[in-house]
Amino acid sequence: MGATVPKFGWTMGAVGADGEPDTALYQQMIADAELCAKLDYDAAWVVEQHFSDF
Repeated sequence: MGATVPKFGWTMGAVGADGEPDTALYQQMIADAELCAKLDYDAAWVVEQHFSDF
C-alpha cells in the first residue's frame, strides 16, 4: 500500500479589512474550508501571521 498524495489543496488565512473583528475573519475562513471540503479538495493549509498588528 502506498501513501495517499493530495490531488488538490488550498491555502487560507484570517486576513481582512482594517478593523474587521478577528471572529469574523475566522468565521469566514471556516466557511471557506467547509465549502472546499464539499468540493472534494484534499488538503487545507492555514497560514500563520507573526509580528503583525492585526
